[in-house]
Amino acid sequence: MKERLSGASGQTGTVEAVIRPHATTPQPESELLTLVVELDIRGPARFLSHADLQRALKRCCVRAQLNLRYSQGFNPRPKMSIPLPKPVGMASLGDVLCVRLQQQSGEVPDSRAQAQMLQALDAQLPSGMTVRTLHVIPGKITLYPRAFACTFSLKTSAAQHRAEAKMPDLMTRDRFVIERLNPKKPHKTKQIDIRPFISSIDIAPRKLCMNCLVHDTGTIRVEEMLSSLGLDRADLDGPVQRDHLAWQAH
Repeated sequence: MKERLSGASGQTGTVEAVIRPHATTPQPESELLTLVVELDIRGPARFLSHADLQRALKRCCVRAQLNLRYSQGFNPRPKMSIPLPKPVGMASLGDVLCVRLQQQSGEVPDSRAQAQMLQALDAQLPSGMTVRTLHVIPGKITLYPRAFACTFSLKTSAAQHRAEAKMPDLMTRDRFVIERLNPKKPHKTKQIDIRPFISSIDIAPRKLCMNCLVHDTGTIRVEEMLSSLGLDRADLDGPVQRDHLAWQAH
């Protein structure tokens, strides 16, 4: 997330919107393909850590017999990444997995072949994970997260009233500085202005949705979203859900 976007596409939007120009633009001959998979992660799968999720997806790709491209060296690994890692326990709709593939026939797989790849991969995923879309792009493409929404279900009306009372102050400020903890070094903190990461907040009966931005320096964390509105985990009725992810392609 901290990479600079020099040369990146200026368009920000859904996966399909940002990769369409790359899919239709003639590419120099290359044996490399990029597989972009949108995943929904709910149920038991949402409790996988980022490292466990990467291992599980790697095994699923191998079992689905995808023609993976591997790194060089003593311990080759499939070239794959999850551009926007999610916190443990969070449900996520539209998470992205990027996988480098080795081209087999000299052509990009057609829509029928891609549909077969989607079915093969979806059949291998653990409970709670499903493939939403799958795209194969010629050459190399990298996706950068630019925005997402987090939805919180609230247990009580009192929690909702508390958030509604805090929201005007938060949204009218130019800066909202908090102390960010380092989980690996609890004695060390740093000051972070989280206001640039908050685009808007929507409140409905017993439900709150915070629309967030991702900058080159990072983004806001779930605990910081809650504390900025006077809430904590005890006020939640169910898992946090992340969706409406927006991307930029390079």
